[in-house]
Amino acid sequence: MQYTKSLDGLILSRYITVENALQSPQASVIRHELGEEITASYIIKSLAEACILTSSNLHPQAQAIIAKQLLHEYWHFKMDELFLVISEGIKGAFAEPDKPAIYGQLNIQTIFDWFRKYDSIRQDKIFYQHEIKKNSAGNQADRSPEPRLAKDVFEDSVDAKVKIRIDAYKRKAEDNQTH
Repeated sequence: MQYTKSLDGLILSRYITVENALQSPQASVIRHELGEEITASYIIKSLAEACILTSSNLHPQAQAIIAKQLLHEYWHFKMDELFLVISEGIKGAFAEPDKPAIYGQLNIQTIFDWFRKYDSIRQDKIFYQHEIKKNSAGNQADRSPEPRLAKDVFEDSVDAKVKIRIDAYKRKAEDNQTH
């Protein structure tokens, strides 16, 4: 899959949902195709917007460092998820009920706290989606094996060996009858 030198078509909306964000290309793929600097620049743009909206003074170099750290630490996220976390973070979606708003206090700890909280939500969503697929009747796409007890595996192995021996005895008996 080839990408152009622009991510404009990939940034769907500021109102993207977790489910939709999980359908966008993975950040590591975008970084590989476009390069780290271009990919990070889109995250920097989101961080700059967050600073404007929260009246924070996060230095542009700090924004660049944060963007690159996010790309490396959360490489498995989809590109739209990176934008989603920043957008939802400035709306207060990851805020603690007993803590004041972050206005004027946006920093690296706050941003990475948003990503840690989102990662937990993300893992729950992915697990839930997997369980739905796994439990749906007749789903051929689910290839995860059911857990088996070691005892069952051993018994199957013994049964197979016994069957091989019985077949060998039957062949010998047939050979003896024909001679």
